[in-house]
Amino acid sequence: MTSPQLLPIASSRDALRLTGAVLGRRRAAMLAAAAAFAVNGAAGLVAPWMLGRIVDAVDGGGTPRDVVVPALWILAAAVVVAAATTLSIGLLARGAEPALAELREQALDRAVGLDAARLEAAGSGDLLSRVGDDVRLIAESITEVVPLMVNSVVAIAFTAAGLFVIDWRLGLAGLGAVPFYVLGLRWYLPRSGPSYRREREANGQRAEDLLTGVHGSRTLRAFGLARAHQERVAESSWRSAQISIDVFALLTRFTARGNRAELIGLLLILVTGFVLVRDDAVSVGAVTAAALLFHRLFNPIGAVLF
Repeated sequence: MTSPQLLPIASSRDALRLTGAVLGRRRAAMLAAAAAFAVNGAAGLVAPWMLGRIVDAVDGGGTPRDVVVPALWILAAAVVVAAATTLSIGLLARGAEPALAELREQALDRAVGLDAARLEAAGSGDLLSRVGDDVRLIAESITEVVPLMVNSVVAIAFTAAGLFVIDWRLGLAGLGAVPFYVLGLRWYLPRSGPSYRREREANGQRAEDLLTGVHGSRTLRAFGLARAHQERVAESSWRSAQISIDVFALLTRFTARGNRAELIGLLLILVTGFVLVRDDAVSVGAVTAAALLFHRLFNPIGAVLF
C-alpha cells in the first residue's frame, strides 16, 4: 500500500491572516467585547487592593469602618466582574460565531472544490479530519479559548500597571520573573509547533485507515488483506496515541518551567516587600496587595502561555 499524500497544513501566518479577515468584518461587536473585557480587568484589581487596605487597618488598629468599607468595595467589584464577564462573552459570541459559520462554509466549499486526483492521493480520512476535528477545535477555541485569552491579556496589563502604582520597586521585583518565562518559551516553542503538526498528521492518517477499513472491508477480505489492514489501523492508532502522549508530556514539562517562574516572581516580591517594610518605605498592606496582584497573574499568564 502506498502512503497517502496528506493535504498541506496552513502556516501560522496564513491562519492569522484568515482569522483577521473573518473577524475584521465584525469589528463593532469585537470592539464592544474588548471594552467589556477591559472593564472586567479593571474591576479585578479592586479585591487585592482593598485587602491590602484591610491589612493596614488591622495592623494600625483602625476602626470597624476601615474594614467594612473595603469589604463593600470588594463586593461591588465582584458584581461588576460578573456583569462584565457575561456581557463580554455575549458580545464575543455575536462577533465570533458568525465568523465561525463563515469559516465552516469556506472549508466545505474548498473541500467540494478539491481536485478528484488530489483528494484520491490524500485520502478521504485526511479531509474528514480537517473538516471535522480541525473545525471542532476552532469552534472550541472561539467559545472557550478566545474569551480566556482576551481576558487574560487584559488582566496581565492592568495587574502589571497596578504593581507599579503600588510601588515601582515592587513592580520591578515582579518583572524579575519575566526572564524565566522567556527561557521557558524559548525551550517550548521550537518543540511545540512540530509536535502539534505531527499530531494532526497522525490523526488524519488514522482516520484514513479507519475509513478504508470500513468502506473497503469486503474487498480487503476478498484479497486476503483484512489482517494486514487491521495491523495498519492498529499501527496508525498507536502512533496517533503515542504522539498525543508525547505532546502532553511536552506541555507538562513546560508547565513546570512556568511554575518555577511564578515561584521566583512571588519570592522576589515578598523579599523586596520585606526590605521595604523594614525600612518603612511601604506598608504591610501595600506588600500584601502587591503579592496578591502577582498571584492573580498566575492563571492569566498560564492561559496566554499554554
